[in-house]
Amino acid sequence: MKAIPVLIPVFALLLPAPFSGAAPDFTDITRNPDGTMHLGIASRADAYYILWRNSAADFSAAWTAEAVTAGTGGALTISSGTNAASRGYYRVEEVPLTEVTRDADGDGMPDVFEIQYPACLNGAVDDAAANCDGDPRSNLNEFLAGTNPVIAESISGLVINEVDYDQAGTDTTEFVEIRNNSASPIPLHGIHLGLINGANNAEYGRINLGAAGTLAAGQYLVVGPPAVTGTLPAGVLFLPFPATTNAIQNGAPDGLALITPANSGLLDAMSYEGAITAAEFAGFAAPVSLVEGTAIAASLADSNSTAGSFIRLPNGADTNDNSLDWSLSVTPTPGAANLP
Repeated sequence: MKAIPVLIPVFALLLPAPFSGAAPDFTDITRNPDGTMHLGIASRADAYYILWRNSAADFSAAWTAEAVTAGTGGALTISSGTNAASRGYYRVEEVPLTEVTRDADGDGMPDVFEIQYPACLNGAVDDAAANCDGDPRSNLNEFLAGTNPVIAESISGLVINEVDYDQAGTDTTEFVEIRNNSASPIPLHGIHLGLINGANNAEYGRINLGAAGTLAAGQYLVVGPPAVTGTLPAGVLFLPFPATTNAIQNGAPDGLALITPANSGLLDAMSYEGAITAAEFAGFAAPVSLVEGTAIAASLADSNSTAGSFIRLPNGADTNDNSLDWSLSVTPTPGAANLP
């Protein structure tokens, strides 16, 4: 395999370089006064091209990607960034589109994904945390979820549907139930369940829901200790709490929320036995309120002597007013429709 580095501004050389892809044929090499390089190549439609730069004559410095561009099946010009102050050694690497794991900028999104959206993503820039379409998912989480980074998808159909945080004696079957209220499947990549201690507004636990995969329309996901699994209907998704007992704090007040940490997004929330209006989730830019509309009455509490749970009633009801949507039930139903 051969590569074609270009010493700027003097001459071009043909040298070997430690890259897996082929070196394409150059048709033109020009340099602007600002140091921008323009390299013309004969491109293939079944490949893409990475423009690499090295600042050291002996190539001892790290190679950095300056451009990642899809082939056209004809003439293609690849342009570097400006580099007026110093020399650079450049090479263009031809990579087959079948190499689906290459990631020139190391941002977690493969090159073949980024080149599909040139107006949004740049394969030579770490833009994983950016958000092209303004929906609750970052660019990286769009890739992980298999969704489109330039079309806003609503994932507001996810709701916390039932919470049993206190039981008689040791809490061994406490749980949080999440329901997909929408008519479409929702990939759970990038979505977490965060638990808040009302005594200091700090996060005391977080469960990555992405491990459960995709939640189908109308389907339930239950997060709880292993003992809960024996009570779940068929087809219900399950994720374990890190602790097998007493994993959810018992209030006065405490709270929980569905969050997208990559962009400080809050999808659904509730606090119980009091209002939490300044919850501090790790990584969030600012505190957030766990009260939607009016808070659940502080006098309502899950019992520590008899069976019971907080439920949305009717099942899945979400008017964005906690005092209207939530009530107490004496019949916990993890993974099934709520009962009064």
